[in-house]
Amino acid sequence: MSRTTYRIAMMWIPFLLIGSTPSTSRQVVAGGQAKEIDTKTVEAVFSHIQEGINASDVASFSQYFVKQVSISVSGNETGLYSATQAKLILRDFLSIRKFTGFKFSTVNLRGSVRYATGGGLYMLHGTLYRFQIYVSLSSSAGRWIISQFNIY
Repeated sequence: MSRTTYRIAMMWIPFLLIGSTPSTSRQVVAGGQAKEIDTKTVEAVFSHIQEGINASDVASFSQYFVKQVSISVSGNETGLYSATQAKLILRDFLSIRKFTGFKFSTVNLRGSVRYATGGGLYMLHGTLYRFQIYVSLSSSAGRWIISQFNIY
């Protein structure tokens, strides 16, 4: 394992441990000077992502991709991709899996980078797998857009 790969893996371990089992509750980290309307906008983006994952439909949230999205898909693609490429990579990943019970368990609603992480289960070729997703949003031209999308 290269030094860079090791550092990236070590950086994401805390996110993997948070909500590593499907949960019915959700922890929301909020505070500071977050505006109510801004918070609702961010929550709406995360809601579209959550619904899209459960429906295995990337189209429901692909309009939120920034021009260059950092994508990491377990056992697949990792890198910086255009919004179109990101949509295709995630569409291919989601289309062959039946997702159940995905829910964001932690949502950060403050700061210049907002993020959410959560987990669930999916079925692939008759086998049930546990997965974790981390998504970060950044603000650009008054919009909250997906800048990073990781599936572990």
